[in-house]
Amino acid sequence: MKFSLSRSIFISLLFFVLGIGIGTFLPVPFFVYMPFCFLIVIFLFFYLKKDFKNIFLIYTLFLLFGIFWYQISIPSVNPNHISFYKNKEITFQGRVVKEKEQRLKNDKLTLGNIKISDKNIKGRVLVNASNYSKYRYGDFLNVTCYLKIPEKFNNFDYKMYLARYGIYSLCYYPKIKKVGESSSFFYKNILKIRQNSKKIINKFLPEPQSSILNALILGYKKSFPDDLRENFAKAGLSHVLAISGLHIAVLISILMVLFSRVLGFNTNLSFILNLIFIIIFVILVGMPASAVRAAIMGFALLLSQKLNRNHESLRVLLLTACLMLFINPKLLGWDIGFQFSFLAVLGIYFLTPLFQRILKKIPDLSFFPIRSFLSISLGAQLMVLPLVLFYFGHLSLIAPLSNILVLFMVPILMIFGFLFLMFSFIFIGLGNIFVWPVFILLTYVVLVVNIACKMPYFSFTISNFPLFLAIIFYLILIFIIIKNFKLIRKK
Repeated sequence: MKFSLSRSIFISLLFFVLGIGIGTFLPVPFFVYMPFCFLIVIFLFFYLKKDFKNIFLIYTLFLLFGIFWYQISIPSVNPNHISFYKNKEITFQGRVVKEKEQRLKNDKLTLGNIKISDKNIKGRVLVNASNYSKYRYGDFLNVTCYLKIPEKFNNFDYKMYLARYGIYSLCYYPKIKKVGESSSFFYKNILKIRQNSKKIINKFLPEPQSSILNALILGYKKSFPDDLRENFAKAGLSHVLAISGLHIAVLISILMVLFSRVLGFNTNLSFILNLIFIIIFVILVGMPASAVRAAIMGFALLLSQKLNRNHESLRVLLLTACLMLFINPKLLGWDIGFQFSFLAVLGIYFLTPLFQRILKKIPDLSFFPIRSFLSISLGAQLMVLPLVLFYFGHLSLIAPLSNILVLFMVPILMIFGFLFLMFSFIFIGLGNIFVWPVFILLTYVVLVVNIACKMPYFSFTISNFPLFLAIIFYLILIFIIIKNFKLIRKK
């Protein structure tokens, strides 16, 4: 058997991802890996055929490069890095590099471009400011505060969670003085549109409808009421409120069905309309890194569907993930959104055809393709289920039904939501007209959530779900996918 160049590149990229995974979860010095890899290569060279020897050496190099690439992404602690100044009260200057997060108890400001005594310092600081602070994106601030290193709590590695954003220090009880502002015209206006959109939504819609729409199309989920968030979790609909790859992948897949099957658009037009939807959506939510990553993964899903060729689709998805990991290797181990994004796309790609066959007795009507919607939802949900159990310990048996009742409505709701905001910006009086379909759809979602979360014996909390069970679950899924690969490739 000879390896083709394209297959060799594909497997090499897999070894690169594997290397990042090893570097993430086996954090030992790089030189420790070298002799083991060398011994494996020497051992296999005696047993491999001539055609395999060189290519296996390349795979090993990609594996080592993945390990090395992750390890150099972890900064060294020295006077040029902000983590060096832990457990000290210092004065520094920085620029607000993200839209502030308004929480119930405080405002969170992410400061970059740090300077201490006119010396450039690497790393960002998360500043806990007082509620309703006047500081905005682009402001230059002079801050005096006590710096701390993020710590683990309840088995959650908060330090690495923030490190994926380049944040390595926390600032408490700050004294803040604004000393200037930058002229980032484009992004400032995006944030201004986003904030004005939130005001319009809060003006025209009551609770909880306003909170749901703010989370759904603007990404404001941090201030989401806890009781409502818990109800969505029990109903298995938490992903509807998150700007994630799972969210966008499911939406894109359902929109493709709506455009092509229900409205009868051709593949090229459906692809273009979906791409426009992604761009508008990411801009409207303020272009946070998580939404941009989710959009890239969503675009990969779109492109793979458009190519409609199994091996090329997988290469597009893997190449997308590798590019994202090359830019930020910390995503693989410490960004739940990235993990959910990639797995959701794989679930839609690999498992949807299987559910289409399992649910073949469910009608796929031209005006309401129930089987397609349900198969897409189940494919994504099943692929991320082990991670949901591992991270959150929550199992919702009512999720498949609640998803079929809500997910097909979400794209329609978002389109009406965009129209409502657009016409409200043109003339505020038009908002009174276009708010009604939005209100009706949101009320329908609330009704489904309230009924689903109150169903007895359909929602369980599993504390401390072990990692090895999640791994076994994924090994079983891989076995099922391999066994049914001919069907998946045909579909």
